[in-house]
Amino acid sequence: GEAVVTWDGQYWKQYLNGQLDYQFESQAAPRFSTAPVELGHHAHCCVPVYFDCRIDEARIYNRPLAAPEVEQLNLKSSFVAHYPFSNGSADDASGNGHHATVSGATPSLDYFGSENQAFGFDGNSQRIVVPASPAFEVRTNITIAAWLKRQQVGVLSP
Repeated sequence: GEAVVTWDGQYWKQYLNGQLDYQFESQAAPRFSTAPVELGHHAHCCVPVYFDCRIDEARIYNRPLAAPEVEQLNLKSSFVAHYPFSNGSADDASGNGHHATVSGATPSLDYFGSENQAFGFDGNSQRIVVPASPAFEVRTNITIAAWLKRQQVGVLSP
Protein backbone atom coordinates (compact mmCIF):
# COMPACT_ATOMS: atom_id res chain seq x y z
CA GLY A 1 0.00 0.00 0.00
CA GLU A 2 0.88 3.65 0.06
CA ALA A 3 3.22 4.60 2.91
CA VAL A 4 3.82 8.24 3.82
CA VAL A 5 6.12 9.65 6.50
CA THR A 6 6.00 13.34 7.43
CA TRP A 7 7.92 15.51 9.89
CA ASP A 8 6.73 19.01 10.75
CA GLY A 9 9.46 20.00 13.21
CA GLN A 10 7.53 18.56 16.15
CA TYR A 11 5.80 15.31 15.11
CA TRP A 12 6.81 12.35 12.98
CA LYS A 13 3.69 10.83 11.43
CA GLN A 14 3.32 7.60 9.51
CA TYR A 15 0.32 7.08 7.24
CA LEU A 16 -0.65 3.79 5.61
CA ASN A 17 -3.09 3.93 2.70
CA GLY A 18 -4.06 7.51 3.56
CA GLN A 19 -4.82 6.89 7.26
CA LEU A 20 -2.69 8.01 10.21
CA ASP A 21 -1.07 4.85 11.58
CA TYR A 22 1.50 6.15 14.07
CA GLN A 23 2.91 9.41 15.38
CA PHE A 24 5.37 10.55 18.00
CA GLU A 25 6.75 13.86 19.17
CA SER A 26 10.41 14.62 18.50
CA GLN A 27 12.43 17.81 18.42
CA ALA A 28 15.32 16.01 16.69
CA ALA A 29 15.97 17.06 13.10
CA PRO A 30 15.97 14.30 10.49
CA ARG A 31 19.36 12.62 10.07
CA PHE A 32 19.23 13.50 6.39
CA SER A 33 18.90 17.24 7.11
CA THR A 34 22.37 17.62 5.56
CA ALA A 35 23.03 14.08 4.30
CA PRO A 36 21.74 11.93 1.44
CA VAL A 37 18.22 10.53 1.61
CA GLU A 38 18.21 6.72 1.56
CA LEU A 39 15.15 4.82 0.35
CA GLY A 40 14.83 1.26 1.67
CA HIS A 41 16.84 2.00 4.82
CA HIS A 42 16.60 3.99 8.02
CA ALA A 43 18.60 4.32 11.22
CA HIS A 44 16.48 3.21 14.17
CA CYS A 45 18.15 4.20 17.44
CA CYS A 46 21.48 4.42 15.59
CA VAL A 47 21.13 0.87 14.24
CA PRO A 48 20.61 0.54 10.47
CA VAL A 49 17.34 -1.12 9.50
CA TYR A 50 16.92 -2.32 5.92
CA PHE A 51 13.49 -2.89 4.40
CA ASP A 52 12.34 -6.25 3.06
CA CYS A 53 9.88 -4.98 0.46
CA ARG A 54 9.29 -3.62 -3.02
CA ILE A 55 9.20 0.17 -3.45
CA ASP A 56 7.63 2.11 -6.30
CA GLU A 57 6.55 5.69 -7.03
CA ALA A 58 8.71 7.34 -4.36
CA ARG A 59 8.26 11.09 -3.92
CA ILE A 60 9.96 13.64 -1.67
CA TYR A 61 8.28 16.90 -0.67
CA ASN A 62 10.05 19.75 1.13
CA ARG A 63 7.04 20.30 3.38
CA PRO A 64 4.86 18.09 5.56
CA LEU A 65 1.70 17.06 3.75
CA ALA A 66 -1.50 17.63 5.73
CA ALA A 67 -3.77 14.64 6.44
CA PRO A 68 -6.25 15.50 3.62
CA GLU A 69 -3.34 15.72 1.15
CA VAL A 70 -2.02 12.35 2.27
CA GLU A 71 -5.49 10.88 1.89
CA GLN A 72 -5.68 12.10 -1.72
CA LEU A 73 -1.96 11.86 -2.57
CA ASN A 74 -2.44 13.12 -6.08
CA LEU A 75 -0.15 16.12 -5.78
CA LYS A 76 1.74 16.02 -9.04
CA SER A 77 3.61 19.30 -8.92
CA SER A 78 4.68 20.06 -5.37
CA PHE A 79 7.36 17.39 -4.88
CA VAL A 80 11.06 18.16 -5.20
CA ALA A 81 11.94 14.64 -6.37
CA HIS A 82 9.94 11.84 -8.00
CA TYR A 83 11.15 8.30 -8.61
CA PRO A 84 8.72 6.25 -10.73
CA PHE A 85 11.53 3.65 -11.16
CA SER A 86 10.51 3.13 -14.80
CA ASN A 87 12.57 0.52 -16.64
CA GLY A 88 14.72 -0.12 -13.56
CA SER A 89 15.96 3.48 -13.41
CA ALA A 90 16.38 5.60 -10.28
CA ASP A 91 16.37 8.86 -12.24
CA ASP A 92 14.38 11.80 -10.86
CA ALA A 93 11.34 12.45 -13.07
CA SER A 94 10.50 15.78 -11.39
CA GLY A 95 12.83 17.72 -13.68
CA ASN A 96 14.93 18.83 -10.68
CA GLY A 97 17.84 16.50 -11.45
CA HIS A 98 18.01 14.64 -8.11
CA HIS A 99 18.99 11.33 -9.73
CA ALA A 100 19.59 8.51 -7.26
CA THR A 101 22.06 5.64 -7.15
CA VAL A 102 20.86 2.07 -6.69
CA SER A 103 22.92 0.10 -4.17
CA GLY A 104 22.02 -3.59 -4.31
CA ALA A 105 18.26 -3.23 -4.90
CA THR A 106 16.98 -5.10 -7.94
CA PRO A 107 14.34 -4.12 -10.50
CA SER A 108 11.03 -5.74 -9.60
CA LEU A 109 7.29 -5.86 -10.32
CA ASP A 110 5.30 -2.71 -9.57
CA TYR A 111 1.82 -2.59 -8.01
CA PHE A 112 0.25 -3.37 -11.41
CA GLY A 113 2.49 -6.40 -11.89
CA SER A 114 4.62 -4.72 -14.59
CA GLU A 115 8.25 -5.87 -14.67
CA ASN A 116 11.19 -3.52 -13.94
CA GLN A 117 8.92 -0.70 -12.71
CA ALA A 118 9.80 -0.90 -8.98
CA PHE A 119 12.79 -1.99 -6.89
CA GLY A 120 13.02 -4.98 -4.59
CA PHE A 121 14.89 -4.95 -1.28
CA ASP A 122 15.64 -8.09 0.75
CA GLY A 123 16.44 -6.48 4.11
CA ASN A 124 20.22 -6.89 3.74
CA SER A 125 21.92 -3.55 3.08
CA GLN A 126 20.14 -2.61 -0.16
CA ARG A 127 19.06 0.98 -0.61
CA ILE A 128 18.60 3.75 -3.14
CA VAL A 129 20.66 6.83 -2.29
CA VAL A 130 19.54 10.32 -3.28
CA PRO A 131 22.60 12.63 -3.09
CA ALA A 132 22.57 15.48 -0.59
CA SER A 133 21.10 18.65 -2.04
CA PRO A 134 20.01 22.07 -0.77
CA ALA A 135 16.46 20.93 -1.66
CA PHE A 136 16.81 18.18 0.99
CA GLU A 137 18.46 20.27 3.70
CA VAL A 138 15.19 20.01 5.51
CA ARG A 139 15.41 20.88 9.18
CA THR A 140 11.74 21.37 9.97
CA ASN A 141 9.54 19.96 7.20
CA ILE A 142 9.54 16.93 4.90
CA THR A 143 7.34 14.22 3.46
CA ILE A 144 8.50 10.99 1.84
CA ALA A 145 5.79 8.97 0.10
CA ALA A 146 6.05 5.64 -1.74
CA TRP A 147 4.13 2.53 -2.66
CA LEU A 148 5.43 -0.42 -0.60
CA LYS A 149 4.78 -4.13 -0.81
CA ARG A 150 6.15 -5.80 2.31
CA GLN A 151 7.84 -9.17 1.97
CA GLN A 152 7.47 -9.83 5.71
CA VAL A 153 4.87 -8.40 8.09
CA GLY A 154 6.25 -5.96 10.67
CA VAL A 155 9.43 -5.04 8.84
CA LEU A 156 8.53 -1.35 8.66
CA SER A 157 7.42 -1.02 12.29
CA PRO A 158 9.15 1.76 14.24
